[in-house]
Amino acid sequence: MLSIRTIKHLNLMMIILLLSALTLNAQDIMITSFESNTLGSIHNQGDWDIEDGTATIVDVPSQVHTGAKSLNFLANNETMVVHNITYGSSEQGVTGIVYVDLFVKINFMAIKDFAISGYDLFGGSEKRTFVVEFDTPDGNGGTAQLFNGGSRLYLGNYTFGEWNRMSIRVDYENDGYQVIFNGSDAVSASFRETYTPTASGTRPADIKEYHGLRFNLGYDSAVGSLDADMDDIYIST
Repeated sequence: MLSIRTIKHLNLMMIILLLSALTLNAQDIMITSFESNTLGSIHNQGDWDIEDGTATIVDVPSQVHTGAKSLNFLANNETMVVHNITYGSSEQGVTGIVYVDLFVKINFMAIKDFAISGYDLFGGSEKRTFVVEFDTPDGNGGTAQLFNGGSRLYLGNYTFGEWNRMSIRVDYENDGYQVIFNGSDAVSASFRETYTPTASGTRPADIKEYHGLRFNLGYDSAVGSLDADMDDIYIST
């Protein structure tokens, strides 16, 4: 008969092995609070690319959520399109369940929205999976929404100058996602676009994947004004 001490030891070993397995199975895609980034334009820093507008690493305390740096998006009656592409269209991305967590502060916005979209890339195609938006403000704030296919669902309210947390669970096998906004109840939705990916390079066909993020004013050609800060991005399986 095993002693109580032996049983406790075996239980502890099982917990350690389970935690080790969970750690090994998790895949970190992007975890950053921008502390290692260089001040100035984020263009070509790691996987970041600026197509239009301005995205800058800043160290102004009022613009930072944690640490000493954050990312500031700026548009002045112009288009703004910023990409973070972890996996190219000919590379295998990440499928299954992907978690996205980030903090956003809208300082000012006019005319259009601020959209954060997950993209699946394959060949010459790019498809939106999850899309969350800070809608055009009315006064000193507005509403946050997510897309359920082509329709919008309400997430909550935002106020200029206040940090907001977006926590997203993306299910690439079932074409859907859930969003928790500032600790509220989760809101479920279907992917923004319906599609069937094709093979390209090492990227397999028929399997939907996470490949990157895109930030714009609702759509790439939208013209508007924005001043927004972002910090503490966590993307992992």
